[in-house]
Amino acid sequence: MSTVASPQLCKESGQLEIHYKDSKNKDDVIPLWRKVMFASGAIPYAMCNTVVGFYLTIFLQEVAFLDPIYVMIIVFTGRVWDAITDPAVGYLTSRTKTRFGRLRPWMMTAAPIACVMYFALWFVPDQFVSEGFSEPGKFVYYIFAYYIFQSLLTCIHVPYTSLTMHLSSDPKQRDSATLYRIAFEVAGTLLGIGLFTAFYKAIVGNDEDNCSGEIREPDERKRKAYLAQGVTLGVLIVVFIAVTFIGVREQKEEIAKDKKIGFFRGWREVLGVKAYRHLLLLELFSWLSVQFVQGNFALYVKYSVGLEDQYPYVIAVLLVATI
Repeated sequence: MSTVASPQLCKESGQLEIHYKDSKNKDDVIPLWRKVMFASGAIPYAMCNTVVGFYLTIFLQEVAFLDPIYVMIIVFTGRVWDAITDPAVGYLTSRTKTRFGRLRPWMMTAAPIACVMYFALWFVPDQFVSEGFSEPGKFVYYIFAYYIFQSLLTCIHVPYTSLTMHLSSDPKQRDSATLYRIAFEVAGTLLGIGLFTAFYKAIVGNDEDNCSGEIREPDERKRKAYLAQGVTLGVLIVVFIAVTFIGVREQKEEIAKDKKIGFFRGWREVLGVKAYRHLLLLELFSWLSVQFVQGNFALYVKYSVGLEDQYPYVIAVLLVATI
């Protein structure tokens, strides 16, 4: 028996009141197998974001041969776009109604497309064009591929994190499921880096790069290594999301709904809270510092430390030691 919150709308005051009662409903208890299947949905976001964060910059510069200015624009504006799509997807999911629920259809619909776009992100378009793509052409290709992939990842992750509140009306059960989710996020981070390192080791090996400053011909082994992990991780996105889709059911909402709030009105009300604005700025600058270090660490290890193409192994060891 557990204590759960029962939100009810008071007809006299028109306000939402919280009443606590003991729950004996078996539906409130989340079995272990369902927690595991729910937590599996955390792996794609952690897995792909870790690989993209550490390796997209060096891939665009040394495999796709994009100018560093273009690379900076792609990475920075892509993250800004990600921040814009988060609330937009949250707003749209709250107004979705299907027989499968509000959240799971978003995840399952976006996953196969995200698989394709993740592969496209590591594909060099000029390798099948006789004269090659112009640099502005490749810039347009990668910025759209990155924008679309980030949007699809948002369509998976925002509904997924919201799904926690629909697992059970028992807060203790939801907290337990959240612990499993966090553990699987850590596992997803290690899985992404582990697979990337394995493919790099198997296909590229200990290649001695040219540090003389001369422009080299594209290394086909590196292209194959990036594409191999792109295919593998892309397929795993669909697999893990399918596991969550099959294994989790959304509980029906029992909270009485008042008049719906529009998207922009909701934004104004949220940003009107001073404490939230301070927290938003704190999160923004801490996030920027992490992104800067993550995006440039491979280049630092390769050129400043002088470890050549050993950087995937250094990153893998540091992540494992940190966790």
